[in-house]
Parts: sequence; structure tokens; C-alpha cells
Amino acid sequence: DNRFNQVFEEQVVREKCPNQNKIELYFVNKKNKYVWDETIQMFRKLRNIDESLNQSDFFKMQGLSPHEVKERLREYGENIIKISVPPVLHLVIHEGLNPFFLFQAYTVILWTLQFYWKFAVIIAVTSVISVTVSVWETRRQNRNLRDKMKSESKVRVIRNNREVELSSKELVPGDQVLLPTNGGYTVECDSVLVEGSCVVNESMLTGESIPVTKVTIPDEQVKFNYDQQRQYILYQGTEVMQGKSRQGNYCKAVVIRTGFLTTKGELVRAIL
Repeated sequence: DNRFNQVFEEQVVREKCPNQNKIELYFVNKKNKYVWDETIQMFRKLRNIDESLNQSDFFKMQGLSPHEVKERLREYGENIIKISVPPVLHLVIHEGLNPFFLFQAYTVILWTLQFYWKFAVIIAVTSVISVTVSVWETRRQNRNLRDKMKSESKVRVIRNNREVELSSKELVPGDQVLLPTNGGYTVECDSVLVEGSCVVNESMLTGESIPVTKVTIPDEQVKFNYDQQRQYILYQGTEVMQGKSRQGNYCKAVVIRTGFLTTKGELVRAIL
């Protein structure tokens, strides 16, 4: 990372692409996937599907075929923000290698050689208690973060020209989802509204307590901008309070980002 003068070492995965006579190279660093690009002869961050789309392109997405779903799932992975809790031994070693505790260990050894048993025992016991409390607190915080970020529900999706109900973990970029207008549910991915409007509580992401209104993206030949067109995007982790649609009881939206590629995922990555 040139910005922070950091060096990371990751294992490159070689994966044969189904139905294609080529091998894909990629690695994962800090929850981001980097793929080998033959045109520039280097690894680049996996691109989101919305980066090359116009606003009108979202209206052409009427559901994915089984083959497209399989390819997107292989490329982007499951729609889940998975946070692992480090094992106790790993945390103990990491905490024990802290310069402070290394100095304490040196002090204990030095006082033991000088037959200052009481001082050595007191420092040793205090250090063990301190490490134990630190490890326990770290695991507790990791477990709380994992439980709060874990979210899964049933969603209605248009696939292969049919309406199906499946787990939100199976959502992939390009899916068209049906959002009930009665509200009271959490959005499970970043998606662009293509039909209807929604009143959304985004306090989880922005801290703003006032609900905001999301409207249908215009059907125009204009480049889509994820960062500047927030009024058309439903973000993962936000709550839909109420919806409105001219056709039926569902608003329609197209999935553009899942998992750690979403705005919520980026916030979690910053915490880890």
C-alpha cells in the first residue's frame, strides 16, 4: 500500500473458469478481491458492475439466467459480511509480543536471578491477569461486531423470467429484487431503484435520524455515479419504512453491490 508504506503478503489463487479455457488469478487482501488483468499486466481491485453502466442500463436488467448467477456468485462471492473471531492462542501470542509485556518478562527474569521472588511473582501475576483481560475484551468486541453485522432474510427476486424467493446470501450483482411497499424490513444489499419510491431510515450508516426518500433513477443515457447519486440507491443495512409503487405492492430495484463491496461493508472493513 503506497499510501501508508505498508507491505502485505497474500497467497495467489489459481482458479479455472468453468466453460472457458482460461485460468483466473486472484488474491484477497483486507476483504477486497484483486484479480489479474492481462491488459495492464498487474492485479487490480475487482470492479463493481455499476462502474461501467449508464442509468438506462438498469432498466434493461430483467433478471439473470442460472448460468449468469453462477458466474456472478463465483466472481463476487456470497452476499454476506463475514467477520471471523481470532482464536484465543493467536490473541495471547499477539498480546504477549507487545513491547510492554516483553519488558515485563525481562524484569521477571532479572528479579528472579537476583532472588527477588516476591517482586517477580507480583509482576508475573499482574501481567498474566492483564493479558487475560485484554484477550477476553478483544474477543467480546469481535463477537459483538460479528453478531451485529450478521444479517440474512428471505427476498423475492426475478430470475430466468420467474419470480422466486431465496436467501439474501444468494443475491448477486445484476439481480432484480422486489421490495414490499409495506416496509418494516432491512435492505440486504446496495441496489438502485428502477420502479417506485421508498422512505428509508439511514441512521445506521449516517447517524441521521431523519428518514430520507429514495426515488426511481431516470431512464437516461447518463453515466451512473455511485458516490453522487445517493437519492436512487438503497444501501445495505438501512431500513425501508414505507414504499410506493404504481404497479402492484412491490418496488423494483437492481442489485449493484454485495458483501464487503457495499457501503456498509466498507465501514466494517475500516473497523477491522
